[in-house]
This record gives sequence, C-alpha cells and structure tokens, in this order.
Amino acid sequence: NKVFKPSEILGGAFLNILSLLYKISIHDLLELDLPLILDNPFVNLDDRMIGIMMDFLKEISERRQVIFLTSDTRVIQNETYFELS
Repeated sequence: NKVFKPSEILGGAFLNILSLLYKISIHDLLELDLPLILDNPFVNLDDRMIGIMMDFLKEISERRQVIFLTSDTRVIQNETYFELS
C-alpha cells in the first residue's frame, strides 16, 4: 500500500489554487481585519486561470485589502501596481 502525496497526484497549478483558497478560508474563518497578503499566488497558472483568479481576488478586495507580490508581468496588465526595484 503506497501512500500518495497530493503533489504526486495533483498538478502544481491546482495545488496553488487550493492553497490560495485555503488561506482565504482561514482568513475569513478567523474574521481577521487584516490585509490578505499573498506571495506570488499565480505560479504555475496559465493565462486563463490567472484571469479567473484575478477576478476572484478583485471580488475579495471589495471586502478587505488584498496585497500580492509577483514578478509575473501577465498579472499587472490594466491593474494598479507599484514596482519595486
């Protein structure tokens, strides 16, 4: 009987989305009045999934501040951002 790790069964993109949803759920469950800070949440996502996740984060940002750090230039099109160099 072999025990499989989630990373052996699920793709990296799916695990990233699952991780993001987990963080948001914990944030909501604890009723934290703090910004949701995400570090490079779009790793391994294709353009379509990035669009879906950006729409999702925009919806969340109506209820709380969302800050995410990324080096993925596909994410910053038509968005307000600060570039640190």
